[in-house]
Amino acid sequence: LMLDALCLDLTGPSSAESRLLAITDHLDASSSWLVAALIARACEHRGVVVVSLERNFNEILAVGRKVARGNRESAAAARERGTLVHVDGVAFSWLASSDAPAGEEGAGSRAAGDSVSRLTAAVRDAAAKTRAAVARASADPSYAAQSDRTCVFVDGADSLALLDKGANGARVERFLDSLSRSLGTGVDVVVSAHADVGTHAEWIDESADCVMRVEPLKTGSAEDVHGTCETTHRSNAWRPEGCARRSRVGYALTELGVKFDGAQFGL
Repeated sequence: LMLDALCLDLTGPSSAESRLLAITDHLDASSSWLVAALIARACEHRGVVVVSLERNFNEILAVGRKVARGNRESAAAARERGTLVHVDGVAFSWLASSDAPAGEEGAGSRAAGDSVSRLTAAVRDAAAKTRAAVARASADPSYAAQSDRTCVFVDGADSLALLDKGANGARVERFLDSLSRSLGTGVDVVVSAHADVGTHAEWIDESADCVMRVEPLKTGSAEDVHGTCETTHRSNAWRPEGCARRSRVGYALTELGVKFDGAQFGL
């Protein structure tokens, strides 16, 4: 399975502790396939919230149908039963000055804070909706919930900087830190960001329980390998039993899905 190749436990512990997974990539090696595949897998048996900040939500789902061989239709099914909820981060007011009268002293900082607060409230509401939907769906024998945890994907954390104009990223990082606290117990947060942009690189290094780095080949492009994915576990929160704390695998995107070091895997 793809998760075995990546050394990642998506199911999560039975405890109420929250977990944070960070995914970083580069312009020459996008993590869009990985984020979409993890969303598709998570949608199969649990509640999922997707906060789209960089890519169109339908594009994320389309990529998932392409690469998640064993779960191609899981996101569509989850949307239909309500266990997948989308929060359109782009729809929020990005410009700090747009929420207050021009020229008013302190307008920029208040508007930025309001934008962060509105986004937090929207994610909280979405998490409540997906939990209620999971509870309803669990009565259907065809839906077997493997986990009562809620997984929140923040796609494109670098774009959050637009919410935090003039505040050096502090409000945004408090928002990311607060997700697990404000959403209650048993929450998994997955955040994607660009390593070569580096907006939240220091926060990622300090906060994440696990970091997955999608990187281009140092020797340049190759016909059968497009890049590497390195998984580093800072704790056992995302680490499957028997897996090393650090692992790396080469990958290639094909018509049939994702190929890892000579083997074709589905989720």
